[in-house]
Amino acid sequence: MLRHTTFSILLVTTALVAPHLAHADDPVFSYGEQGVSEGEFNGATGIDIDGEGRVFITDRQRNRILHFETDGDFVAQSAFFFPGPPAISFDQIDDVAIGDNGRIYVANEDDEQIVILDDDLDVISTFGSQCVGPEVPGQGCADPDGAGPLEIGDGQFHGPSGIAYGLNNRIVVADTSNDRIQVFDEDGNFILKFGIQGDGVGEFNIPAGVDVDNDGNIYVADAGNDRIQVFDEDGNFIRAFGSSCSLEFGTGCEDPDDGGPLELGDGQFAAAADVIVDYAGTIYVVDPFNNRVQWFTNTGGFRGKLSLPEDTAAVRGIAIDAKGRLHVTTSNASGTPAGVPFIIGVYEIDTDGDSFPDLWEQAGIDTDLDGEIEFDLTNAGTDYRGQTITADPNRKDIFVELDYFDCTVAGHDCDPGDTHNHRPRDEA
Repeated sequence: MLRHTTFSILLVTTALVAPHLAHADDPVFSYGEQGVSEGEFNGATGIDIDGEGRVFITDRQRNRILHFETDGDFVAQSAFFFPGPPAISFDQIDDVAIGDNGRIYVANEDDEQIVILDDDLDVISTFGSQCVGPEVPGQGCADPDGAGPLEIGDGQFHGPSGIAYGLNNRIVVADTSNDRIQVFDEDGNFILKFGIQGDGVGEFNIPAGVDVDNDGNIYVADAGNDRIQVFDEDGNFIRAFGSSCSLEFGTGCEDPDDGGPLELGDGQFAAAADVIVDYAGTIYVVDPFNNRVQWFTNTGGFRGKLSLPEDTAAVRGIAIDAKGRLHVTTSNASGTPAGVPFIIGVYEIDTDGDSFPDLWEQAGIDTDLDGEIEFDLTNAGTDYRGQTITADPNRKDIFVELDYFDCTVAGHDCDPGDTHNHRPRDEA
């Protein structure tokens, strides 16, 4: 019989097909059920996925962290109270981030702190305390270093609701009710802050989700201003995109290309609540009150959308796995019909329908999300004409695995004169 001793990948491209925009679609699969037992949700919000395929989800109502695998298998859940000392309780936990150090960082919103957990979901430490408006001393705000360089309220929070782990082991926190972003090292030591309340450049109105790209740039879902703002790692403004549009009430919505292929409200938001950036630089935004996810180029150009089916609760959080699939959390919101389940839906973004995710075709395959591309589909060698073989999310691409024989060895079943350096076959 033929033994698979090696293989080669050949990319065959078919005719160019026009890109299409995703609309309402069912998930590839879903996991979790509404309830209060292990593996069930009563208010799934934040979600993060690491390179090992571990999925951690915050349940804001049950005040627990739930651990799944990317295929939806339930693994474990945290306690909601940790006796300490010191005693710690989860109170309206809103988001979660997984560090490269294996730690799990939780935005414990109502207790105004970040909780750091180990792999077993036990508490390692916390950082932060309450500060209601750092510009108004006396409302819990303190000077962390006396006469040092830090200012009153640095490292304290008022309703932290978004968290991300990024370049150089930095922790980025949306200090939501203080309308600012704070940055820490992985142990919780304060590094910097930026932002004030407002709607101007670099100002925020209820900053919610945050993420960090491969270059350290910080993305902020500026929910109250219905936009995404982008900053460099030092907090300097780069760009913003988005504006207000309620599809339900028809307010503020615009046609972005005046009769072209785009639709009313594309690229606009009704409270941008969460944002993630994949390793190709694509930006995904949770648009909760329009109950959809939209995605954009790394400069904010609209690329596509997926509207959740009507029988799902409002979208709350998103994460992306190594297969380029979006894991979308849903939770209760105003107007959600009774009996609508709160589940995690897994969606594939495949513009050309060739079963290869857009992410793979744009940037290659990073099997463990460590920043290293294991197979670069954007440069898969050359074909027999010497032309570069390149995958394209707007064109159907086919990969074929070929098993070769060594035709330089006498007795092997090859055409006469074939001297290609192929592998031999073994007879059973």
